[in-house]
Amino acid sequence: MRRFVPGLALLSTLTGCVSAPPKGAFVEYHAGLTPTTRPVKCEATYALYLKDQVRPSEPLLTQCARKGEHIGFASGDDGTVIAIAPGSSLTLPPGSYVWEAVPGTAVPWRKRVHLDLREAVLATLVVVGVAALVVGVAFLAASNKDKDPNDPNNDYDPYSDPSSPHYNPNYNSNYDPYNFNRNTTGY
Repeated sequence: MRRFVPGLALLSTLTGCVSAPPKGAFVEYHAGLTPTTRPVKCEATYALYLKDQVRPSEPLLTQCARKGEHIGFASGDDGTVIAIAPGSSLTLPPGSYVWEAVPGTAVPWRKRVHLDLREAVLATLVVVGVAALVVGVAFLAASNKDKDPNDPNNDYDPYSDPSSPHYNPNYNSNYDPYNFNRNTTGY
């Protein structure tokens, strides 16, 4: 059990937040306060309720939201309050409102961990793949830069390149029969 808890903490750190949807209010709005939105941390169905009532009323709006999408309230141009959810909005009359997660609609914990882990692995593979591609292209560009025989500044020697049709294993590129000023000391 002692190894399970740190392993679970490490898994949660590596895969991101796998928390359950909040119980109770997710985002609240009270008359006179600044409307706010919050990012969803757990995919579930969220319902908008009028908060002033003693008994929970029927939801004014229900909306399924994925992790990272925003739910909450915003101010309209004319000062009205607008309930915001992915793909929908609702202008609200004055009052207090609350967004809550509908019980039983969240994706199960194991599936959330699986999806977050899959997302982290795919992101890592994309980063590694792009880095390998950049390094490979840079390597190819560097290895082929001097193989243009029409470039006067190239130092490519086709006689010492095994992939060249002019390759000669006995060719010595350092030999210059016209250089008479060779160092002859030691003879």
